[in-house]
Parts: sequence; structure tokens; C-alpha cells
Amino acid sequence: MISFRAFLITEEQVRKGVRSLAPSGSGNPMTPHELNSTMSGGKIHFHHQTEKQDGSTGVIGYHPDHGFYTQNSASGSDYMTKGSHYEERARRRSEETGKPHNPEVPKAFGEFHEHLTKNKKLQDYLKKKSDEHKAKGGDGHVRIGAEFFVNKLGHPSEGIPNHTTHANTPTPNHTLGHHGKVVLHSALNPDHDPEEFKKLGDENVKFHHDIHNHKGPKHVDVSKEKEEHDRLMREKGHLFSERRTKSNSEAKDMAQAEHNKIAERVAEKVHKHIKLNSPGEGNVVHPSSENTSATRFKVLSPHFKEMHDSEKGKFSK
Repeated sequence: MISFRAFLITEEQVRKGVRSLAPSGSGNPMTPHELNSTMSGGKIHFHHQTEKQDGSTGVIGYHPDHGFYTQNSASGSDYMTKGSHYEERARRRSEETGKPHNPEVPKAFGEFHEHLTKNKKLQDYLKKKSDEHKAKGGDGHVRIGAEFFVNKLGHPSEGIPNHTTHANTPTPNHTLGHHGKVVLHSALNPDHDPEEFKKLGDENVKFHHDIHNHKGPKHVDVSKEKEEHDRLMREKGHLFSERRTKSNSEAKDMAQAEHNKIAERVAEKVHKHIKLNSPGEGNVVHPSSENTSATRFKVLSPHFKEMHDSEKGKFSK
């Protein structure tokens, strides 16, 4: 089984791999070759969507030798089998590094851990999964990659009633238990049924998954944009992979500008078809069976896009 550090690297790779369709989006935009492949067949498919989560990346686990444990940024690779372990580690790290000890975060994670420990449905599920793993010849070590939303580390969302902000992203209060929620990363946990996982929560810590049930068209027609982009790739595609020199600099900029115009039109079409009313960051569209060569990309919610554009405006002044 992978370590928490390896899980974080994997999770970070997934996050970094989430492109935007065009330069106006947040994060790194698709390269011309990625966009061309994503438009294969003159359509962009969005059958498989997940909601972007922005809590605290963590792990819920069961180890045959250690029992139930949690891990997150406050634990490193240590197995936190008791809530008090978070504060103990924080004090130890403060002594080792000489940095001031702030008990707020480790105490909040410790209390969150204790509420998960008392959740009998979760504990029974983990032990069942451990037994199944052993029956198949495994070591019985179960790890579930998730996002932790700890209420004590959040604050009321400014200007958005009945929401709590975690890591700059507003979360509806009705999705939170008395102490927070856990959201399953479905793409990182193929061995766990998202709907079954969702039923494991209780009034203290609710459980959710990130799969978005998209209602409406499953693709958008970009045949005109695909035709124009194919022509661009045939005539100037070599410029995108060439190293910039004095002789090709202007030509590269012109080719990139042509690509950007097409990409912005594609992004506008996709955003019109994917309706997002949540104040959260938005959704991630994953490659589907209709086009396995597509690149994973994000679609921002109107609220987050407005906030993102406002921030970009501040930095550009």
C-alpha cells in the first residue's frame, strides 16, 4: 500500500493534471495538442464529472497492526491512532524546528479524528474491507484518500448565507455534520463504492463523494472549432513544439494567439452547457469512453470565476 507521502504526490499529480480549456480559466491551460485531442470527433464530452474539493487532503485507514488511523498535513506519514497524537506531534515538531507551537490546527484535527473513531459504521466498514483484502492475499491494510472539512478550521462565508468557508471555498452548511465532513476522492479510490461510502457518515461528520450527476446534454458540438484547429495544427503545429528563437518568435506568438482564440470559443460553449450553481470552485471533467484521449479539465462555477477574475485583475494592475 502507498504511504501518505506517496498518496499526497499522487493526489497532487491529479490536481496539477487538471487543465483549463483556455487561458482565461484558472490554472494551466491545455496545450494546443491537448485541446485538439479533447475535441476529437468534433465534440467535447462531459459524461464523467467530479466536484472540485478544497478542504484538507487526508487519509482514513485501517492497519492490521495499528488499527484505525487518520493522516493529513498535520500528521506527515505518522499513523495517528489517537486524537492526542496530533498535538503530541505538533509539540515535538515545534521543539525540533524551533518554530512556535500553535495548538489550534492539531487540536481540531485530533477532535475530528476522535469523532471518526466513534463512528461504528465506518469502523465496521474498514474492518470488512481489511478482511476482504486479506482473503485476496493482501496484507489487510486499507487506505481511503479523501478531503477533510473540519468545522473548527473554517469560518462563515462572507456574503454567502448558510455557508462555511474552508481554504477559500464556500461549503453549504447542510452538507456538514456538527464537526465537519469527509469527501471521498472517487478517482483515487476505485476499490470503494462512492454511494456506499456516503452512507457511512453520521450527525457528527457527514460523508460525501465528489461525483457530479450531470443533467442535460452529455457533449457539446465543437466541429467548427475542431476544423479550424486542425488547419492550424497542419499549417503551424510545428511551431508549438519548436524552441523559441529570434527567427521564429513572432510566428510562434501568432500561432499561439490563433490557438487561444479558438480555445476561448470552446470554453465559452462548454461553460454554457455545464450549469453550476454552487459557490464552490467548480467541476472537473474527466475523459470518457467516448474519447479516452481527452485531457482532464476544470469548469469554474460562476461565483468562483468572478472571484478568480477579480483576483487576476488586482495582480494585473
